[in-house]
Amino acid sequence: MECPRCGKEMEGKHCLWCAYEDRNESQGKPSDAEVIIEKSKRILKLLTIFSFLGFLILSVAVMLWSAGLIIPETFESGTVIFVVLIFVVGLFEVSGYSFLVYYIFIISCVVVSFIYLAYFHFPDIPTLFKSDKNGMSKIKDSPITRLAFSFSAMMFLYMVYLVILQFANISIRTPGIEEYATWRMIYAITRATVWEELVIRVVYLGLPMMLYAMHKGESDLKKYLMGGFGMKYRFVIWPIIFSAAIFAFAHLPSWDIYKMIPTLLAGFFFGYLYAKDGLYSCILFHFAWNYTSVYTRLPSGWIEAVSILMLMWILFGIYFTYYFSKKLMVWLIPSASEVREPKRETEKHKTAGLSTGFICSNCGNHTAFYTNEGKLKCKRCGTEHDPTSPVAQEGLGVKERKREWPPSQ
Repeated sequence: MECPRCGKEMEGKHCLWCAYEDRNESQGKPSDAEVIIEKSKRILKLLTIFSFLGFLILSVAVMLWSAGLIIPETFESGTVIFVVLIFVVGLFEVSGYSFLVYYIFIISCVVVSFIYLAYFHFPDIPTLFKSDKNGMSKIKDSPITRLAFSFSAMMFLYMVYLVILQFANISIRTPGIEEYATWRMIYAITRATVWEELVIRVVYLGLPMMLYAMHKGESDLKKYLMGGFGMKYRFVIWPIIFSAAIFAFAHLPSWDIYKMIPTLLAGFFFGYLYAKDGLYSCILFHFAWNYTSVYTRLPSGWIEAVSILMLMWILFGIYFTYYFSKKLMVWLIPSASEVREPKRETEKHKTAGLSTGFICSNCGNHTAFYTNEGKLKCKRCGTEHDPTSPVAQEGLGVKERKREWPPSQ
């Protein structure tokens, strides 16, 4: 059977060349079981998003409340400014007003990160979930969903690791944070959420990506240094792995070797959020993760409430671990429907698909994939094209087109 889209020979009802599928009405309508599963996943995702955001808001409030405990102590105590060169290297100690300024900088970074998330992405919450007439829903990727779902997946993976250690009769040695005074304990975990991201993620992930972007001729280098550059370059996986390894090694002296596995996993999530959304996102993830232990110092009832939330996140994390594993595999293994860079051709054909070549009218990119509606969607900028339109046809045979990226608006 000839494919009605690209003209190639189909195998059964599926075209291996352009991913066209011959679907009749009965195939397109989901079963009752599929509708129930989709609605259940919708509820699960909503609970995860709103419980995480509620916990994040509460934790920011607790941090601001604890400033009243910490600020007076800055005039009586000191703190060490450090960098990470595989292991933590102390540079110098600050105390008094210098300590106060450093602490205000730390909490300001958390507050600004939260305000950025709230101002730019909270208004998008009502549009994240939309259902079609059959009750099937798709969730839009956003910084909020990535934060909440990553947090739940990490919670599940960490609990699995603890259970494995428990069966092996092994316990993770801690650096005695539980024995700190309340102000010192809250300060230590608050500082880690910001300073560790600056000296690890920016240095070992942002800086290499900025240099790589310079090599590729990119113009917006600040975006690469501070994160939010996306995953279009597969090179990004190496800085993510390297920064996660540095993050794990940095915990080795004060903790022990068994702490390296969960910190390595956390480093992968931090790197993913840094690449997708920016520094503010991994600061908020790190902040929320660390503050789960702060509630042990608050009056009775707080830790019990947080424990219930953590149990829910762990259970939901089973699904989100599968969710991110699937996304990772799709990213690592190119889709069968991906249109490869075409050969140089001058003859015009019916479509701007595999046999004729594709050039995006917006950014000049050569790779695209077919959507379910039969449109060609640019893999770089997401612009959709009609395969039979004059715009899609006019660039046939052109091998390369130099354009600024992102395209100027």
